[in-house]
Amino acid sequence: MTKKKCRVVLLIGNKIWNWNTVATFKRSSLNLVGICIYDNSFMGFPIKYIIKNIIKKGIFITIDQIFGRLLYKIINLRSDKKRLLEIFDIKECKNIKNSLDASVRFTNSYNNKKTLDWISKLNPDIIVVHSNGWVGKSIINVSKVELIIGGHPGLTQFYRGAYSGFWAIYNREQEKIGYSIFHIDSGVDTGDLIFQKKINISENDSYMSLDWRGMKEIAKKQVEIIEEYEKTQKISRIKHSEISDKSEYPIPGASHYIRYLYLQNNVK
Repeated sequence: MTKKKCRVVLLIGNKIWNWNTVATFKRSSLNLVGICIYDNSFMGFPIKYIIKNIIKKGIFITIDQIFGRLLYKIINLRSDKKRLLEIFDIKECKNIKNSLDASVRFTNSYNNKKTLDWISKLNPDIIVVHSNGWVGKSIINVSKVELIIGGHPGLTQFYRGAYSGFWAIYNREQEKIGYSIFHIDSGVDTGDLIFQKKINISENDSYMSLDWRGMKEIAKKQVEIIEEYEKTQKISRIKHSEISDKSEYPIPGASHYIRYLYLQNNVK
C-alpha cells in the first residue's frame, strides 16, 4: 500500500502546553500545513463561556468559580510552576512559537465564518484539536476532512470537561485519572475512542500538572496515530458503551477548591 501524506491542521490554545504540541508535531514527519490558535480567555476561562455562564447560572456562581480559581493559583503557584518546568521544555516551546513556517491564524472562535473559510482553504485531511475552545458542528462539516482527532486529559467515560483531574481527586478516584484520544463529534468529549491510558499521580502533582502530563502524552500519541494512519489508512474507533450526563463536570467554585487543596496532599 502506498503511504499517503496527509495535510494536518492543528487547533490549539495559546499556552505552553499547546506550543509543546506544536513542537511535538514539528519534530515528526507529519505535513503540518496550518495552526489555528484560540486566544480569548480570562483566568483560564474562555470569555464567551463566562458570558454564557453568567446568563445561565448567574453572576454570583460565576464570581465564585473565578474566585476559586484565583485562590488555587495563589496557593499552588510555586509548586505548579516548578512542575511546569519539569514537564515541558519551555525554551523549545518559545522557540517554536517565534519561528513558525506553517500558516497561522489567531481567532476568538473556531466556528466563525472567517476561521472556517481559512481552515477550508488549507484543504486539510486531518484536523487535530488541542484546545479548550469549543469545536462545534461547523468544524466537523469542513469539506473533505477525513479525521478530526481530539485529546482530553481525562478518562472520558468517567470525567469529561475541563476539570477532569480536579474532580477525580475531589471524589477520591485517582484510579480514574488519565487521558483519552478520540474522534471529535458534536458533544463534549463524547466521541468514539482511539486510545486511552491511565496516569499515576506522582509526588508534587496537582490537577493542573496531571492535565499537563496528559496533554504531553496526548500530543506524542496523536502523532503516532496519524503516522500509522498514513501507512495503513486504518484507525481505531471504540464506541463507548454508555456516557452519562453526570460524567460532564462543572467548573468548581471556591468551596470545592478548599476541599480539593486538602485532598491534593492526601490521595497520592
